[in-house]
Amino acid sequence: MKFLSLAVVALFAALAFVSPAQAQNGVFAPYVNGGVSFTGTGSALSTSNPNYNVGVGIESSSKHLLLDVNAQFDSANLSGIFNSNGGYTETVNGSAYYKLHGFLLGGGAFYSNQIASGTTAIEGLSSFNRNQVRPFVGGGFQTKYNRLLVNYVLPGKDTVAGANTNGLNDRTFNVSNEFFLGKTGLKKHLRLTQSLQLTSSNTSLAQEFTGSGLRAAGVTAGAGVKFVF
Repeated sequence: MKFLSLAVVALFAALAFVSPAQAQNGVFAPYVNGGVSFTGTGSALSTSNPNYNVGVGIESSSKHLLLDVNAQFDSANLSGIFNSNGGYTETVNGSAYYKLHGFLLGGGAFYSNQIASGTTAIEGLSSFNRNQVRPFVGGGFQTKYNRLLVNYVLPGKDTVAGANTNGLNDRTFNVSNEFFLGKTGLKKHLRLTQSLQLTSSNTSLAQEFTGSGLRAAGVTAGAGVKFVF
């Protein structure tokens, strides 16, 4: 929590001191974003429990490098693998990608803290507090009006408080896409965002499931808006 709070303060401080010239040339551009997503099992999304997201970040997009640092807050009302009646997730992300003829290759890491209450997927576990520090690798492609990234989350520090397993042992692919609306006027600041997360998670959090090797697949899809200063 302290780490996340310091990161958010630093990002807001950067927003305050970046000049308009820096923001407009794309070398060092702060941004804010927001959106909504839906989660389900397999390919079936549930619209009954949407997850809302807001965030702030700084992007550096030069000729050969794409750098990004951001902090995100999600309402994290889960549905799908784990159904919950409330909660939230706080995440800090950092990434770097090398650009070559439109192709992107790189990775980064994130820290997240997920609080879920009223969890009903596993008998005997009414809530959980999950902390993660995870690296990821991936790549993508960027054109004049579009940027697509696909990342695979690697193992790292992943713990769930009160559970008898070291995290959920999930395998996750994150797909993100940004559509640039234009290069002049207000449109040059606006981007439409789309996201897709494919996850296979360990379900053996409760004592009776330990060692069973049960896994459950989930999918999360979302869309939103990003305003780049």
